[in-house]
Amino acid sequence: MSTADASGDSGAMRAGTRDRDATAEALQQAYAEGRLSSEEHDERLAKCYQAVTLADLAALTADLPSAGAKAAPAAPPAPAAPQSMPSVAPAAAWSQGASRKTLQGMWLGWLALSLFMIAIWAFSGMGYFWPIWVIVPTAFGAAMATISRRNSDGG
Repeated sequence: MSTADASGDSGAMRAGTRDRDATAEALQQAYAEGRLSSEEHDERLAKCYQAVTLADLAALTADLPSAGAKAAPAAPPAPAAPQSMPSVAPAAAWSQGASRKTLQGMWLGWLALSLFMIAIWAFSGMGYFWPIWVIVPTAFGAAMATISRRNSDGG
């Protein structure tokens, strides 16, 4: 009996804030897809926030395919979550590998920068060793990143 009541009188049911927000989101999506002009979007949005019943809201999106299409893709992600749980270990391994490569790239960049600075210093007459002011701070930053990664890996 409640199913019949819900399906028969759902249009006469009063709309709530969530209902209006969901309809406004559907209208925004339709506008973003180019299904509504700016004027039509503004007009429907104003009617959306003035709507009293669910039927009033449904009328605003009845001719928009995105309202119905939006509900269909929302169901599949729920079963996808349990399937992704077994892949946590490979994802962590990939993350550690990517982190290691990032650190290697950082140290290689530091080495290249240091050698470049030393070459400029050497070609400019080898006076005061000014590259130290670039080499030491960048080495300190790279060392801190390396220590931070090793601490986050647990050893």
